[in-house]
Amino acid sequence: MKYQTEIIAPITLAKNVENIEFKNTIAVSLDCGQCERSGRTIVLHKNEEKSFCTPSKHHFNGHIKNIVISNRRKNGFLSSKSVVTATYLVEHAFKLFSDKKYPHRKLSPDATWGRVSF
Repeated sequence: MKYQTEIIAPITLAKNVENIEFKNTIAVSLDCGQCERSGRTIVLHKNEEKSFCTPSKHHFNGHIKNIVISNRRKNGFLSSKSVVTATYLVEHAFKLFSDKKYPHRKLSPDATWGRVSF
């Protein structure tokens, strides 16, 4: 079954930062139905053919559907810093399985953490 989730990454910029560019990849912790292991680090790309599960680097059935970058906004009334938020819309396959190493772990289609690059 396909599942969609959002990974939201607010970044506080120093006052001298002119521009920020987010990469089209994201690393997330997901349960992988292909290798039947929970809590795997999955690297997702906009192009699904490039998405993979680590450490074995086998293909992962998922991708970044869209990335929305907010306009720069002030971080508080008196602060000279500002915030830009990247929202990654991620779509991936999910199925229930029993992790052989951790059979009592509860599986979930939700990511437990995400790492964006810019």
